[in-house]
Amino acid sequence: MERPPSTAQWLDQVLRTRIVQGVFPMGARINEANLAQELGISRGPVREALRRLETEGLVEYLPNRGCLVRSYTADSLREIATLRSVLEQYAVQLAFTLDAKALFAALDQRLAEMRAAALRLDREGVIRADLAFHQSLVASAGHALLAKHWAMISQPVFYFISIQPRTTRELADLAETHAPILETLRSGQSVHAIEAAVDKHIMDALDLVLCRGIAKPEATPPEDS
Repeated sequence: MERPPSTAQWLDQVLRTRIVQGVFPMGARINEANLAQELGISRGPVREALRRLETEGLVEYLPNRGCLVRSYTADSLREIATLRSVLEQYAVQLAFTLDAKALFAALDQRLAEMRAAALRLDREGVIRADLAFHQSLVASAGHALLAKHWAMISQPVFYFISIQPRTTRELADLAETHAPILETLRSGQSVHAIEAAVDKHIMDALDLVLCRGIAKPEATPPEDS
């Protein structure tokens, strides 16, 4: 793995990759000392990196248990998906009024990258391009605070997408789920139609994750004695 410009960025990338690839599965405890020794660095930067991933929703610190890869229930994933849909739809509104052609060009490029990665059977490449597609959509809005809050809730979504088994057909299908958004833009439909396409895309992705039973089961309330 090529190192990004700083040690902190490199370490964030290493930890995210291990979580996404299932090296650290949901609910697993991450031992800071062991990880620091393995990577040949001090414990401080590892703890700082894990705290950054905590803000992204990938890990959590629990009393007397330390740092664990965060688990998500179906309800918590629904909350993330519905909020993400609201943010991306608002981003579409803003981007549409600023420069609809630039928005289309950015998304078209990302979809091309997804399709190319799918043809190479490059699962990680498809996921990166998927994330970049939505990042481009949000960035086109020119709204820094919106982009910040979108980033805070979106990482777990792509974690769940990436840990699903991907056959050749599934990789291609994942890329093509983005095509209706592009087609709606290309056909010159209203901003409301584009928002609807974005919402359908996000909610369909949620349904796929839930259908595969990857989310943590909901806690069962204790019975009355």
